Amino acid sequence: MITLKTTPREPGGKLANARLKGLIPAVYYGGGITPVSLFIDRISFQKVYKQAGVTSIVALETESAKVNTLIHEVGVDPMTGMPIHVDFKIVDMSHTTHASIKLDFVGEAPGAKTHNASVVKVLHDIEIEAMADKLPKSITVDLSVLIEMDSHITVSDLKLPKDVTIHHAKADDIVACLSVQKEEKIEDGLNTIAE
Repeated sequence: MITLKTTPREPGGKLANARLKGLIPAVYYGGGITPVSLFIDRISFQKVYKQAGVTSIVALETESAKVNTLIHEVGVDPMTGMPIHVDFKIVDMSHTTHASIKLDFVGEAPGAKTHNASVVKVLHDIEIEAMADKLPKSITVDLSVLIEMDSHITVSDLKLPKDVTIHHAKADDIVACLSVQKEEKIEDGLNTIAE
């Protein structure tokens, strides 16, 4: 399991100096507890975030215990792109949890070339439900089945890992399809002037 060391933080304190020292203010919540404020090391967090994403358990090491969490939200500086705040959500390892999982589109759609069409990706992520330690990092969508113009991929076509179920989506919701852009006819706006 991925672990991340933390240090205590008083809510409402001045954060600019802490950020200059390479610390990120963070909070964890859920499970009926009062939210807990803390600091995490920026470099350590960036390594963990790259490895864990939002679907792998991150055990926060506090002064008193280890808390199993998922990275729920990362605030970034719009100028530098560096993380400036992180929300962690506590997960109960004995119950299923909901998460938004990225769809990973692979392969090429033969119909795109045959029909001079474009692949339209309608969904880019999907809500799923699974045990916290079974959450996949992504769900693969194979575009090679898009052969004819009426071809499409729906939610029910997605190949899910064992013990993972779709949440908040209909089986016939379209994930990807082919589309041809219609050319617009330009009317000739010139008027002939009679002499």
